Amino acid sequence: VLCDEAGMGKSHEAMLVINQKWLEGCSRILLVIPNADLLHQWTEMLDRFYTVPYVVLTSRKEWQAHSAPDHPNAFIQDAIVITTYDFAADNEETAKVVNWDLTVFEEANALSPVYQEDNKQAKALKRIAGDSFKLLLTGTPIE
Repeated sequence: VLCDEAGMGKSHEAMLVINQKWLEGCSRILLVIPNADLLHQWTEMLDRFYTVPYVVLTSRKEWQAHSAPDHPNAFIQDAIVITTYDFAADNEETAKVVNWDLTVFEEANALSPVYQEDNKQAKALKRIAGDSFKLLLTGTPIE
């Protein structure tokens, strides 16, 4: 769990872990963000400061752009896969096929009700992450 107030560098700290795992040969890395608003922040940071490859999957159009007839599961990439909570949960069956090495959850406090019976999205994300190493980023660690 990486936790501190907003603007203190959790994203960069997470990228240090992601880069280290990438350099160790872990190529199945999933970065899950709660909404598309944060997507721009992450891609801008990746483009500006890091060289690790990434693929964004947040829509059917992006899905089609990153899949092929002989390789229909766009979650299987030789790059970090960045997606939203909604898109991942909506595509749980294809996302959980991947044996993720690392799963990073931005704003992980939103997942705190995972044990509540009616929280289907948090449960789906937990199943997708499976046995991977999980890195949780939050500005509200009490959650």
